[in-house]
Order: sequence, then C-alpha cells, then structure tokens
Amino acid sequence: MKKVLASIIAIILLTACAEPSPESEYPFASKEEEIVFKTSLLLQFMEPEKSLNGMGDVDFSNLYLGDMIPSYILSETGTVESTEILNYPILEGDDWVATALVSENSSQQINVQIGNKYSDAYNDYGLDGEIALLFDSSSAYMVTENEIIKFADSHAEVAGRADLDDVNVSAVREAIELGEISADRSNKLDGTAD
Repeated sequence: MKKVLASIIAIILLTACAEPSPESEYPFASKEEEIVFKTSLLLQFMEPEKSLNGMGDVDFSNLYLGDMIPSYILSETGTVESTEILNYPILEGDDWVATALVSENSSQQINVQIGNKYSDAYNDYGLDGEIALLFDSSSAYMVTENEIIKFADSHAEVAGRADLDDVNVSAVREAIELGEISADRSNKLDGTAD
C-alpha cells in the first residue's frame, strides 16, 4: 500500500512540477531534458523506499537514462506499430535496473512512470544485446535477434490488437527494429534524495 501511495504522490507532483503557465516559455531546452528531469525527480521520491520498489541493491547516485527501446504493438491487422508510450532503460553502470515509461497527455505534457518489470525480465532471461518490446492483445514480449520471449500475460485483452499466435510471426519479426540497451552517459540521473 505504501508503494502505491508513494507512486501516486510522485505522479501528482511530477504532473504539477515544471508545468509551464500558458504565458511562459517551455522551461526545458528539449523533450529529452524534460524526461531526464522528471525521471530524476521521480527517482528521488523512490530512493528512500527503494527496497519497496524492487530496487534495494541499486546505487541511485550512479544512474543514467539510456537510449529509447523500440516498442511496438501488434495491431488487429497483424502489422506492427510503434507504441505511444516510450520506454527508456534506467542503467546503473551498464546494468538495466528499471524503465522510465514516458507518455504525453492531450496537452502535450510529458508524464513519467518508473517500473522494473521489463528490466527484471531482461535480466532473468539472461539477455544481452539488442532487443525490442512487443505487445499483442494480452501479452508482452522481448524480441531479440533470434527469438521472441513472452514475459508477461494479462487476463484482459486489449481491443484493436491481434494475438501473436494468430499472425505471421516471421513477418512481424522482420518489421521490428531492435535497439541496444545502452546510455551515452550524458543523461545522468540525479536519483538521490537530498
């Protein structure tokens, strides 16, 4: 319950924080700068209770925002489309420890959530190298050069999406571009609470 409450408070604060007034200029040099800022702020809220967030062994003073992970949905026509939610790995050194899930609301304001389901699956399966995320009607997959690994299921189906078992998997795989789990170290996250 504490984890849920802390997450809700952090999301509310992130939404209220750094929102430009209608007459002010955009306060960030780029969307990337805003994502780094909001991810850092959220990590600062999480750090005091990091073990409740599944990040007990993570050094929050050594985190970087990685390059965006290609992420796709499988549409009901069987084609792949980029997701509206952007996924960025949060790296401790070279280890993927969490993911910043970034979306824009209808007012073009950026929202950030942090989770570790994707990083846990990547590490649990012992993956290394390029991947992409794929979401069908009820499951989530990690796509590598050689395989497609289901790592999560949902009891509810998402309307407008196909099931991977019902489409040409080879065609789906060919349409997906993979990305490296890496960071250029210029996107240092300030994840320590003051």
